[in-house]
Amino acid sequence: NIRPINTPDDFSGIKIRVMENPIYIEMFKALGANPTPMAWPEVVTAVQQRTIDGLEIPISVTHQNKFYEVCKYFSMTRHTYSPLVYLMSLKKFNSLPEDIQKVIVECAEEARQMQRKMASAKSEEMLADLQSRGMIINDVADTAAFQEKIQSLYSTYAKTLGEDLVNGVLNSGKEAK
Repeated sequence: NIRPINTPDDFSGIKIRVMENPIYIEMFKALGANPTPMAWPEVVTAVQQRTIDGLEIPISVTHQNKFYEVCKYFSMTRHTYSPLVYLMSLKKFNSLPEDIQKVIVECAEEARQMQRKMASAKSEEMLADLQSRGMIINDVADTAAFQEKIQSLYSTYAKTLGEDLVNGVLNSGKEAK
């Protein structure tokens, strides 16, 4: 509710609700914000009472919970990517015949592509609705500046989570664009 976020510097001094998650807390500190971990049921009241200036949530949650009633800006910073994943027990998968495994992998790939297409279309629809209800939407063009500010977190978390995992996540985010 203070200002739109276009550059990492725009986070300076903003009290932003984040999930109670160390990675999110450290990420927003690195961006210059004052991250405020807060349980979800407290968020609407915290925004209304100006305990926090804003919050980190996806389009769908903003729309579904009518945050256009209490928040002025919605900045598309793309600071995280939260994919939906298909999971199956490796033991079960390996126990299946090869032809069935192939069908499962092909169907999962087809479903992934369809889900991303549908999610993108729905996001555009929800953004238009948020805007029609008075939210000011801004799409951040230079995401590299944000990535640069949090670069140190990649190596920090690679030590605890593993380099392969961190690099895999970074590469999957590029793939999703």
